Amino acid sequence: MSLQKELSDGNVIAYAKACKDVADSLCIHTAYERRTVVIPSRGAFPVYKTADHMREYETGVSHAHEWDIIPFTFDDCQQETSAAVRDHWVKVLLAESSGVRNDEWDFYQKGLAKIGKQRSENPRGYGKFVMIDTAISGRAAVEILESMERHGLDYHLILLADQGGDGIKQEYKNELNKFTSRVQQVNVANLYTEDRGPALMGITTVLMPDLLPESRLMSTWDFPREKISNDRASDKGLKMCEGIASVNDFFASLHGMHFHASKLALEVRYGDDHRDMQIFRDRLLSHLELTTREATTSAFSFLKKYGDVEATSSMAVRVRQHG
Repeated sequence: MSLQKELSDGNVIAYAKACKDVADSLCIHTAYERRTVVIPSRGAFPVYKTADHMREYETGVSHAHEWDIIPFTFDDCQQETSAAVRDHWVKVLLAESSGVRNDEWDFYQKGLAKIGKQRSENPRGYGKFVMIDTAISGRAAVEILESMERHGLDYHLILLADQGGDGIKQEYKNELNKFTSRVQQVNVANLYTEDRGPALMGITTVLMPDLLPESRLMSTWDFPREKISNDRASDKGLKMCEGIASVNDFFASLHGMHFHASKLALEVRYGDDHRDMQIFRDRLLSHLELTTREATTSAFSFLKKYGDVEATSSMAVRVRQHG
């Protein structure tokens, strides 16, 4: 489906309504002491950002919580099964939630240091948590759920299902039905998929399977960074009036579109939100060049000092060792 169809008014408002369900659920779980939101996939990040904005806008209260992004992304370059990749990251999540270090968590910190990201001395120990994820076929969700069950994590999963849930394969539906007390499925007519790149997702997974010889599972997440002149960066209002000039601008406009769609979904309107939503949508559709692999590679060119950078077929970013 073309992005123009994916971003139709009906799909955008339906997306916002699904984020409202997520926002309502986060309010409930915060009250029950699940104060950490875990983001395991790129597709879940804009959902979380919109839902968090909505609950603050609706209630006028900024709910105290933490959030943690853990890169559960599977890619063929890792030369492992998808289940093995997900189990590896569940062990990292186990350390972060329990506060007890393990080999997978230690290796992750070593990998972060390898590309200049700050490493932690100890896991955060945030205890029980809410995870927000998206589902197309359902395979990734089931693999993560089964691993979290094996390792005894205390979680609640909010799962946004594409195509109203019809795209989930029957074998995975059967497995998901085993976790009804742990999983809340929110059906969405059309999710913006991860292969649209960081312009729509706001973040990407950085894959580094050959930078550390001890493991081909090393990856992390990162935000696009693009040089903006001080004059332009100092006036965000002017920047928005000027339009979109970078991957970061694209995601900011996406969030602006979601903001007005959210008010329509909440039925808390001020001004002409439908018109303003369309203005942002049209702005996005006039800059689709920023959703290409070339734009993604450019937005993460700051990683070139660590190796050759390329966007993968799933619009993740891979860093290859020089030579």
